[in-house]
Amino acid sequence: MGKEFKQDVEWTGEMEAEAVDAVAKTLQVALPYVMTFHALAYAIVHPEESLLYNGAEGESQGLSKAFQQVIDDFLQDAEFKGRIRELMLAHFREDWDRIVAGRYDQTKEELLKYRRSLPRESIGGDYVKSYGEKVIADFLFEHDIAYKYERNHWWGEVNYRPDFTIFKTPKSGVIIEYFGLAGDPDYDEMSSDKRRYWRSKPDWDLIEFSPADFRINGVEGFIDQLRGALREQGLVFNRLSEDEIWLRVRDRAIDRFTNAAVGFVGRCRKQSLSPQDLGSLIDAYKPLSPVESMFLDLVHDLYAAYLDRLVSTGEEDFDGLLQRAASAVSSGRTRFERKTGSGDLRKICYVFVDEFQDFSDLFYRLLQSIRKENPGVQLFVLVMTGRQ
Repeated sequence: MGKEFKQDVEWTGEMEAEAVDAVAKTLQVALPYVMTFHALAYAIVHPEESLLYNGAEGESQGLSKAFQQVIDDFLQDAEFKGRIRELMLAHFREDWDRIVAGRYDQTKEELLKYRRSLPRESIGGDYVKSYGEKVIADFLFEHDIAYKYERNHWWGEVNYRPDFTIFKTPKSGVIIEYFGLAGDPDYDEMSSDKRRYWRSKPDWDLIEFSPADFRINGVEGFIDQLRGALREQGLVFNRLSEDEIWLRVRDRAIDRFTNAAVGFVGRCRKQSLSPQDLGSLIDAYKPLSPVESMFLDLVHDLYAAYLDRLVSTGEEDFDGLLQRAASAVSSGRTRFERKTGSGDLRKICYVFVDEFQDFSDLFYRLLQSIRKENPGVQLFVLVMTGRQ
């Protein structure tokens, strides 16, 4: 689970719990435990592993990114690369073209060499306007310095986009400008205006360069100059290893094939299928088309590799968490602990399940394990309709 996501959930939960507790205390009523199945599973298991999940649009897509990396690893194998290529050309042509265009099917050394050779694209994927900007962008990316390229700053009524913005706080930081046309009178006048603008902003510091810095110092000298200027601003950084750079470069946008595969794998996880179980189901199924047959054969191998990855990287997904919670309760582990309170599933009298139309097999398994340890518990369900 991402740190920001976890902190946000915990903070929101604490605020809500405090408000509810205050009302309950005023009314002198005992409160039921209210939580999602996933929250209950977490409260039972308390996993040490990092949790992979896909949030809403604009939030973490960690599960899909992890599965994307499984696919990328397969692309390094000639046989699997051929199978993936065949499927994508048959049904996901646009996604395969993106992989080839970005050289994501190549080895680490080949990919980094190619990305560093692009004259107008940084290694991190920003499209820049000059070689000087590319050198700066590559340095920032390779030294794990977070920046925004051409991030908007309002200058009176003008929409001003300096080359690089490095935030120290939400309202302060460092600006890097590469004055690539220094020597042109109009351009020099505009550059002077920019210097005056940043001098009027006490929370911001301007670092500027021009092609003359390359002519005088050469590329390596320019990089040393950039490094020194950044450290003078109090920035602390070290160069990433080639492996770390490669992992970040290959983390491309999640494509449709990955989304389709993740959805399929999610259904397998919700049914607690092993790779062997899935293989048996595929063998007994008659595909509707050659494309579907290719997809099933490929996703079966990807599913097995994904499960192996969870073990090797110390990660877990929410479906796996629910499976573990059901097993834990079935084995007699009925205590659950949360910041908002703790309890024992053996002592509860009623379980109310809302939105029963969204019930899943894993939810059923967890409920069954609770009823096994607490046979007297009474179950009530509520099915919501579109009219509600």
